[in-house]
Amino acid sequence: VWLYGLLLVLALLARAAAQRNCPRKGRAAAGLLGTVAIFAAITRHPAVWVPAYALATAHALMLMRRGLKLRLAWSFAPVVPIFALLCMELYAGHLCKQAEVFWQEADYARSGVLYQRALGVPTRSRNVTARIYLSWCQRRTGDLRGATNTLRYAMWVSEYPSWPAITLADFLICPEAKGTPYYSPQEAAALLRRVIEEPGNESHRVQARQRLDE
Repeated sequence: VWLYGLLLVLALLARAAAQRNCPRKGRAAAGLLGTVAIFAAITRHPAVWVPAYALATAHALMLMRRGLKLRLAWSFAPVVPIFALLCMELYAGHLCKQAEVFWQEADYARSGVLYQRALGVPTRSRNVTARIYLSWCQRRTGDLRGATNTLRYAMWVSEYPSWPAITLADFLICPEAKGTPYYSPQEAAALLRRVIEEPGNESHRVQARQRLDE
């Protein structure tokens, strides 16, 4: 929406300003709003570029209001998938916020259900944070297999797997895992050594050293 929205806005302004009956002030305003939209896009802040895009689009549509026809609505078809993706991202974020509320209330069963629903929504994000919190919910509710699989998958999809690796190491030596096939101090130590040796977040490396010493 941020990138392709800017291209759409600039195209609309150019189309509106190119009309024969477009007043001079309308063309000047179109150029000014196009410049404002570009500088607003540079900030990368939605609170800045969303109003700028909306204002520029409204101005372009007002200039073209006499020439608008229903068949021109097909011009917006390429933008529909982008807005659909945005809706998916917003819906997944809403589910994660609801899950966080239940997490803070220690209602791990309901929190885990919402995190699973959020992860089931197709988005561009790898959702590593949601997967880690889901693993905690699974751990608290006794689903040790699910917690292990969730953390291993989080390590696989994460660009920097140090956080899920440390969480998995904690899980492998936690009280809930004792007496089960998932209790493995040796694997936990190996994971922590990998975090220390591989380049990544320095704070995670410090945490890994502390846990390995313990």
